[in-house]
Amino acid sequence: VGAKALKAIYVVVEDSKYNRSMKSVELVNSSASLSWGGNVSKSSTVSRAVMSSGSRAITSADVTYPTEIPAGAKDFLTIPGYLLDKSTPYYIDGTSTAVSVSNFSWNSTGGVISLYLKGNINFTSSISANYIIYLLPGANITFETANYLASTTTVYICQNATLTAMANLGIQSKIYNNGTVNCGNVSLTNSGALSNEGSFSA
Repeated sequence: VGAKALKAIYVVVEDSKYNRSMKSVELVNSSASLSWGGNVSKSSTVSRAVMSSGSRAITSADVTYPTEIPAGAKDFLTIPGYLLDKSTPYYIDGTSTAVSVSNFSWNSTGGVISLYLKGNINFTSSISANYIIYLLPGANITFETANYLASTTTVYICQNATLTAMANLGIQSKIYNNGTVNCGNVSLTNSGALSNEGSFSA
């Protein structure tokens, strides 16, 4: 059976004591990839293998995870979407008071916006496209209803940061995890790919 005929595959994780766990992973357009280097938990876990021919594995070898909001960054929540500048970094800071983001501005700058997240932040709606999102150390970020990450949005989860997705998550983007991810089922579509050097529970 050719790869294009497959709708899902089963991926097995085996530890040093030959304990195995398996999960069914959806394939869309016969393209999906995973790279796993950290801890995986639960009976439904995914492996570090590339899962289909023609898929794109990603590693974190050349990734530098930031630790602070960069100097000169602007408060994302105070600026209308049409005034966003792709040459300027932005931040949302929920350190002193938890922040709920109900209107995540669509980025229409013609470029990709860098957005740094710190503290406790809940996104109650969808996650917009054309962003590089950094979850800084100590960040506790929740996607309450978001079930889709566009291919033009890349997510970096730093050490000691946590991303919780309440809904099943369809990923066209790239996610680099050096922290903790908690989510339901994950499906990788088109160019979607994951690199895990932290903890991933699905």
